[in-house]
Amino acid sequence: MTVDASAPIVWLGDAPDAEASATLSAWARTRALGLVAPADVVRTTLPIDLGIAATVEDLLESARDGLTGRSGAEVDRALGAAQDLLAAHPELPNAAWLMAEVERVRSARWRRIAPTEVQAAERASSRADALDGGRMAGAGETDANAAQAATITLQMRPSRAAQIWMDGSPVRTGAIESRSGPHSIVVMWLGAPIWATWIETPAGASTVELSELDAPACSSADLEPAHLNGDHVDAELAQCTRWVAAARGLTSGSIRVATCQASHCGPLTDWRPSPVWSQPLTPGHERRSGWPSWGTWGLVGAGVAVASGVVLAVALSSSRSAGVTEYTQGQLVQGPK
Repeated sequence: MTVDASAPIVWLGDAPDAEASATLSAWARTRALGLVAPADVVRTTLPIDLGIAATVEDLLESARDGLTGRSGAEVDRALGAAQDLLAAHPELPNAAWLMAEVERVRSARWRRIAPTEVQAAERASSRADALDGGRMAGAGETDANAAQAATITLQMRPSRAAQIWMDGSPVRTGAIESRSGPHSIVVMWLGAPIWATWIETPAGASTVELSELDAPACSSADLEPAHLNGDHVDAELAQCTRWVAAARGLTSGSIRVATCQASHCGPLTDWRPSPVWSQPLTPGHERRSGWPSWGTWGLVGAGVAVASGVVLAVALSSSRSAGVTEYTQGQLVQGPK
């Protein structure tokens, strides 16, 4: 049989046993359809160097020492080095918290070391609040709480494999209520970071486009969210244009199969192979056209019977002519001599 097309197959529920796998293969053969496994998605993960975070902690400690000594140059040097490291590594789990501490120390520097700048101090404090949501003011700090409300919409197709983190916490796609200012965005794939950046969000509404990180259509990540929901297939996230969903059947030796287009799947149909005796003969064993073989043997049998009758009639005729005695209607008849 020639396979006309192929389609990814997703088995729903417990893994199929040998019988179910054979039944599924038989179902595909009857439709000249090749079933293939969804392609695995390989993502390049970002390495996490926790030593960078430790270095930033040391630089923050140096900046605080500079505050105590009223050394603006020392504070600026340490904060500049810490900010550069964090700007290059938004994938760090605590990057947003560390950046918020950098901004808070900077706010204190503009308030406590001449020349002071109140507006710069308030701006730095606002940026810190945007990053970690705000906290109680520490010694020498002022809680300005000047960050404005912001609605950030993250555009990325939901997936079981992908997860978005913002400022060190997992978030859902769609609109997120936050604050204007800097934020770290990290996209995780199966628990490992694959993409990270810093964004600057204005007050009001803004959108962050992450669609280039969507799971490829017909990949395992695209089709894995499909699941049984009662007696039908729920695949609202799928994008694959043609695929097949299958599960154990309702009767012994059967499977349930549904053909799907993107997020829409047809009904699950219980299917099992036809008995061997009801299937068409394989090539080389086709039935012959014309007179059937059993008919020839029937005629041969009829011919034998006719021939036997002729022989018997001839024998009887000969016996009569030879004067053989016969029984006719219960009477003994003597033939002519």
